[in-house]
Amino acid sequence: MGGLLHGICIRLYDQSRFRQAARRFTDPEVLRSSLAAVILRMKALKLEAIDEFPFVDPPPRRAITDGQDLLRELDAIDEAGDLTDTGRKLARLPLDPRIARVLLAAHEGGCLREALIIAAALSVQDPRERPLDRQQAADQAHARFVDPRSDFTGYVKLWDWWQAEQGQRAPGESKRGLAARLGGNSCRPKTARMGGCACSAQRIGERAEVARQHAARCL
Repeated sequence: MGGLLHGICIRLYDQSRFRQAARRFTDPEVLRSSLAAVILRMKALKLEAIDEFPFVDPPPRRAITDGQDLLRELDAIDEAGDLTDTGRKLARLPLDPRIARVLLAAHEGGCLREALIIAAALSVQDPRERPLDRQQAADQAHARFVDPRSDFTGYVKLWDWWQAEQGQRAPGESKRGLAARLGGNSCRPKTARMGGCACSAQRIGERAEVARQHAARCL
């Protein structure tokens, strides 16, 4: 929320441009996001079809079609638009349907641990981002996590490294303190030192634990 009292607002463009380009209100989320998750949830709750639902701001037909096509690709709905067994399982996971489908396939393939780490890593800032003035140092710091087979397995290596470092924490040392120590007291996500990787790994771990709890209940 912004301020509600009288004041001065300084804008970095002139008034004529503001009147031409700016909108009074931000577009509703339903008009800006993929509708696959919305459609999946509506079907799981047995609501009416999305193109018949009385939205205040109805989504464009193209967005509805794209969401339905994605759900068919994920085997979440059949050609008639009804939920499949896979779709019912996906609807129980509070995740993007694409990520949920990855976890479901991983559960069936016996590699859920690794998939949880990768799914969590996709929701945080990439620790491999490099400061322009320290790109070489960043590459050296991140080299231990490089996996020629896949960038995704690099996330798993990062997580395993963080787990190993946690086992060597000093008595009473917090995870944040460990991340700062590994990075020379620097815990910025884009640092070229290992602190950035440690902070990112910590956030990956937090999200992976949440995803693991959901998966344990739903898969």
